[in-house]
Amino acid sequence: MILYASKFGTVRDFVHLVPDTTAYDVSDRKSPVRRALADAPNEPVFIVASIYAGKLNGAMRKFLEQERALFETRPVACGIGCLAEDQEAQDYLASAYPPWLIARAELSVVVGGRVRFATLPVFMRFFMKKILGSGEDVDRLQTDRAAEIHAWLTRAR
Repeated sequence: MILYASKFGTVRDFVHLVPDTTAYDVSDRKSPVRRALADAPNEPVFIVASIYAGKLNGAMRKFLEQERALFETRPVACGIGCLAEDQEAQDYLASAYPPWLIARAELSVVVGGRVRFATLPVFMRFFMKKILGSGEDVDRLQTDRAAEIHAWLTRAR
């Protein structure tokens, strides 16, 4: 099972690359994610969300705070989507999730990031152009990590 939060679709795109899994968007209020977690208390879960302004997606943070008990006994893995690379990305990953979850994570993964200027709201285009130093699209999505996530989910069952 995969739980994700994706503001502009990059993490969602990555999640759909992982074969043979059920994925739930925690920001979708109509999603049956809580019931799915409760009905399968031992099923491993990969939790992944984007980093914005140095912090984990707000919907994911809130969900994890509210539903902590659902993650205390099952195998978990954590991931982030971000444009940062190498040590900077690892630092984001280490600080993004609550310490209780990071301590339990059997796997931690940076799935990379993507910026498609044409799909961003105007204010975000300006913001991203300033950060990146150009208005060119960026694609650092690490699609090969999908197989690693699939393998972990399969082994952890």
